[in-house]
Amino acid sequence: MKNRKLIFILPFFVIRLVVAQDLERDHIQETLSQIKDSLHQVDAINRLAMLMYERNADSTFYYARLAKEISVRHNYHKGKADANNNFGVFFDIQGNFHLALKYYNLGLVDYRKLKDSSNMVQALMNIAMVYTELGNKKESTKHFDQAFGYANLLKKDSIKSLLIYNYLLIHPGKFNNDQTRLYIDQAKRIAQKYRDQRTLLAIDQLVADQYIHNGEKKRGIALLKKTITSAIDKELFYVSMDMLIDLGQQVQEFAPEQSASYYKKALEIAERHEYLFYSRLLMRKLFDYYVIKTDSSMALFYGRKLIETNDKLENLTSRKNIDYIDYVLKEEQIKSLDSRYKYQLVISGMASMALVLTGIIIIFILVNLRKRRLQNRKLMNALAALESSNEANTNIMRIVAHDLRDPLGGMSTALKVMEQQLGSNVENRSILQLMKISIGNALHLTENLLHQQFNSNDLPKETLDMKELLSYCVNLLEAKALAKNQIISLKSNSKILIPAYSDQLWRVFSNLITNAIKFGPHGSKIDITATLKESNILVAIKDVGAGIPEEFSEEIFSMYNNARNFGTAGEKSFGMGLAITKRIVEMHNGRIWFTNNDGPGTTFYVELPIFGE
Repeated sequence: MKNRKLIFILPFFVIRLVVAQDLERDHIQETLSQIKDSLHQVDAINRLAMLMYERNADSTFYYARLAKEISVRHNYHKGKADANNNFGVFFDIQGNFHLALKYYNLGLVDYRKLKDSSNMVQALMNIAMVYTELGNKKESTKHFDQAFGYANLLKKDSIKSLLIYNYLLIHPGKFNNDQTRLYIDQAKRIAQKYRDQRTLLAIDQLVADQYIHNGEKKRGIALLKKTITSAIDKELFYVSMDMLIDLGQQVQEFAPEQSASYYKKALEIAERHEYLFYSRLLMRKLFDYYVIKTDSSMALFYGRKLIETNDKLENLTSRKNIDYIDYVLKEEQIKSLDSRYKYQLVISGMASMALVLTGIIIIFILVNLRKRRLQNRKLMNALAALESSNEANTNIMRIVAHDLRDPLGGMSTALKVMEQQLGSNVENRSILQLMKISIGNALHLTENLLHQQFNSNDLPKETLDMKELLSYCVNLLEAKALAKNQIISLKSNSKILIPAYSDQLWRVFSNLITNAIKFGPHGSKIDITATLKESNILVAIKDVGAGIPEEFSEEIFSMYNNARNFGTAGEKSFGMGLAITKRIVEMHNGRIWFTNNDGPGTTFYVELPIFGE
């Protein structure tokens, strides 16, 4: 628990003295109801949530939930991002690190959308430290490095001193003594520039720990005592309490009585300021100390105090009557329903657009038939018969509304019959040819719109040679790749047959190769391999692009997601291609997935059952 709370003491606000924080907290609580502007109210509630966590973590949850509800209602993205970060702090304190990661990442995604670099640094730092708690050193170091990358671009670099402090505290073995000294000096300069007393004291504590780690125990303990005195003089009670615990742990081995005195002093501060989590920790340390010392009366005294503190914490939770996990589950259900509603809304909109386009095409045909009525009596009679039949018109419109493909297909067939009846008149055939092209384009548009909704039972399967299919896709897209000086390499077994819907399966590999071209840099190479794996064929498409960020890995195959980036040449992305691709693969009883390469780029895999040799 040493130094843990300093990590997220104020994840997205300027660090202040404890006394000022208490005054600010009281002022916000008194004036909150007087704030009329909803967005300013959300900012105040989020601020209050952060100020409350030291005293009562449940209040942090309560205010974060309130801030998020108002932010969602008013579509206030900054307020929602800050509320998610507050949720992360709460679950972090509670020890529920997986939920802490979830909400820190949600906050990070929102801050990236807002291009809020300062809060991105702090969110990445918090994520790095949660990974430390989970024992994942690789991810922790990775996120710390990302935070440093953004911090180096900040004009106002006040957060960098705290970032350096936490990095050195959590990963001391990453740097040698000279590097550590340089980083400490840099952190001190930044903290001094912004008069950040709390971080300056924390850095002195870090220096003291370094002395002790390097064998200069006497010098380190002396600096730690001096730093504690300075913190108490400045009324930085929360920091001084943490340092007292550090000092008690440092002398516990050779001076247990002195260690207990430091714990008692820290407990006095914790009880005076109602830091219940720290009170519980210190009472447990003192209870264990007196049990080892066989002082039963003092052990009983601290045992009772420990029970009383646990009861206080339980009463706080029961009074608020909040089921935190239930809240998270309900939030996920609401998000799922909202996503499904948006999906249905967009599909309905696309269907309406297709219906309008079809109506325009029909009107175009009717107008052209009317214009040519005098030139061709047979065509005029056919048009007159169509116009005089209200029942026929009604049936056609019902069919169009029910299934856009059927009427267009019927019209195409009718044109073929008319073409045979009209003979060899060149002008008539020219008109019919124009109508056939228009209807063909409408049919193609309708198929593209509806192919994500089709029923596979209505489509005939045929035996396809995968090598021929992949070669067709490569040849089709080779010009697009050459425009970016890219090379597409295809390696495949000589003949691999599978049962497939030919009108659908080529879209899978066309989409994946198109994405590799779109997100790959100029002059790069795209490798495509097809190999037999027992009773399946495995196709891998590898690029060397920017890769897929971890926060998008779970939603990239959903129909409506936030993972929409421009290609390396400015190509647009609508975020639907991979969702459509996945549905087609699953329709073929296959599966699709991806991995980020060890180097740059991503590899997508498609596995399909084979038909024969």
